[in-house]
Amino acid sequence: KTMPQISVIVPVYNTEKYLHRCIDSILAQTFTDFELLLIDDGSKDNSGAICDEYAAKDARVRVFHKENGGVSSARNLGLDNAKGKYVIFVDADDYWYDCSAIEQLYDNAEFNDVDIIRGEYKSVDVNGETLFERPISQRKMGLALKELSTSVFYKDIICGENFLVLALIKNKCIGNLRFNTSRVFLEDLEFYAKLLMNPLRCMYVPLRFYAYRKNTESASNKPNKRNLADSFSMCDIFDECCAYLNDGELKKAYRYNSIMMYYWTLGTLSHAPYYKDHIKIIEDLSLTEINKKVRVWAYGTNKIFPLPIYVSPKLGIYYFRLKYKIGCILRKLRVI
Repeated sequence: KTMPQISVIVPVYNTEKYLHRCIDSILAQTFTDFELLLIDDGSKDNSGAICDEYAAKDARVRVFHKENGGVSSARNLGLDNAKGKYVIFVDADDYWYDCSAIEQLYDNAEFNDVDIIRGEYKSVDVNGETLFERPISQRKMGLALKELSTSVFYKDIICGENFLVLALIKNKCIGNLRFNTSRVFLEDLEFYAKLLMNPLRCMYVPLRFYAYRKNTESASNKPNKRNLADSFSMCDIFDECCAYLNDGELKKAYRYNSIMMYYWTLGTLSHAPYYKDHIKIIEDLSLTEINKKVRVWAYGTNKIFPLPIYVSPKLGIYYFRLKYKIGCILRKLRVI
């Protein structure tokens, strides 16, 4: 049997409620030369049995049952067993809503001989009802269906939305790169940062095909010491990547992100209704060193940040909180 052109990797953990829709949307694709790797990450519900049912009915489906190790370890097992020329990831509670999506991504990737090609998504609620579709910018439209450098792809196409599930990637370009299993948060961000350190031929198609299910009960939405540590650690990851980059524009973007991850994290925490819980958590984290590093990195850029953020993470959160509150008051006054 010839090798499939595409390996679709789906990490599965306790998602029986959404799993049928996810798998059905993949098997309904007009492009059929793919294998579907369902990685059951030690599910405690009926998810594993559902995976086996699909494998019994469709030869393209391969199921792997493993002890629970998290989404990164599940994706890594998928990569270790992927036989396709290209790889694409899907999360088990999400789905594809365009049955020609993979055909369009694959055809454009093959015709233009690119290493990575990315489309768009919409956000849906737990019932699959559309929450929002971010408008595609004129800048993005101007870059559509053109070969792009990794730096342009990273800055103008990914543009802060590090959703790996939107990209079809050549397997050989991934090579031995794997997800960091010690990370429980922002694993896509680290994977993308390391993947794009290689000079890849990139492309963007303004094709909206992926339904991303927003779950308000998600663990990443609650105060969590490990999530915060992972978020702050990205400051170091971006800085370390800079040492190995030859692409000056990408190096500049990574250095900027090594700083902005710090401020983005503080800003996000300040908006949360339970921001005081976050402050207690970051007081337990040893952020003195990262604060010093960010201060040094920031001095090497043209961007000037408010003094409280330089002093400490705690003061930074209070600064962003105050700014947020003042903004809310001003918006109300304008409405009145």
